[in-house]
Amino acid sequence: MIEINEGRTGNYFVYGVGVIILSFIFIGIGFVGSILFLIIGIAFFVLAILMFLATNGLEISKNEFRKYSSIGGAKIGKCHAFIRPESVILRMHAENGSKEFGSSLVAYVPTMNTKVVTYDIILIDELEKKTLVYEFLEYKKAKLALKEISKFFDIPFKNSIAEQMTRNKRKRRR
Repeated sequence: MIEINEGRTGNYFVYGVGVIILSFIFIGIGFVGSILFLIIGIAFFVLAILMFLATNGLEISKNEFRKYSSIGGAKIGKCHAFIRPESVILRMHAENGSKEFGSSLVAYVPTMNTKVVTYDIILIDELEKKTLVYEFLEYKKAKLALKEISKFFDIPFKNSIAEQMTRNKRKRRR
C-alpha cells in the first residue's frame, strides 16, 4: 500500500473558525457560570486547532483507493474499488467560476471571477475505463504520486503537463 499525504490544504478552515468562535462563547459563559461550559469550551478550542492542522491525502492498495482527511491522526475517507490499472496519467484541470453579486440600491458590486487549477491522477484499467483517483493542488506532489503509483503497479505513466511544457518551450524557441 502507498500513502501520499498532500499536507494542509485548509479544507476545514471555515469550520475551524466557526468552532473557535463557539469555544470562546462557551469559555466566556464558563467564567461567568458553570465550570461545565468552561470544559466544553476548551474541548471545542482543541477541536478547532485540530481542524486547522488537518491534512489530506491518498491511500492506494492493489485493488482500491481512498481519498482521506486526517484530523488529529484519525483518517476519514471512503474506499473505492478499481480493476487492475494498465497505465496512469497526470493532467492539469482548470476550472473558471464566477459569482455575480448584482447591484443593490446603494451601489453596484462587480462580478467575482476565480480560477481553480488541480493536477489530476487518472488510472486507466484493462477495459480502458478512466478513474479519477485524486486532484492535487500542487504539481510537485502530483508528480511524486504519479511516479509512486507507476512503480507500485509496475505500469507506464504519462505526464501530460510535462509534455505540454516541452511543446511550449519548443514553440518559443522557433
